[in-house]
Amino acid sequence: MKFKANLVKISIAFNILTPVYGYAHERIYSNEFDRCSKQADNSDAKFKCVNAEILLQKKRLNSAYAKLIKNLTPEEQVNFDRVQREWIVWRNDNYNFLAEHVSGEYITTRVTSLDFLLNSIYDRVNEIEMIMDEMGVGDSGIK
Repeated sequence: MKFKANLVKISIAFNILTPVYGYAHERIYSNEFDRCSKQADNSDAKFKCVNAEILLQKKRLNSAYAKLIKNLTPEEQVNFDRVQREWIVWRNDNYNFLAEHVSGEYITTRVTSLDFLLNSIYDRVNEIEMIMDEMGVGDSGIK
């Protein structure tokens, strides 16, 4: 019952705040992804486009993580490492659930799980970049 009440509160807050604040940003993926997606003429080709973009976003994530971690105190590094590991577990658990435990047609569940994976990595990179901006960490990785 308590879970349900909290869920209702979260839903209400989301519905109230979304029109006011909107979404933080529109996801803008690489030009290569746009080109690949437009040329893909079947689901296998589209999956290849998404998988290539996931790899690119993972590289962005690793780069952003490395820049941020260099600018944290040892205590902050420990805390951020913990948070990042928990985020990876959350991301992987959600992806695996969507890919393996949601009933439906293969193509539908595949699209849903890959879409989740791509969006979650992209959003995490943006979160880390936002943290770096707040800290004054530029492209050079120096405060």
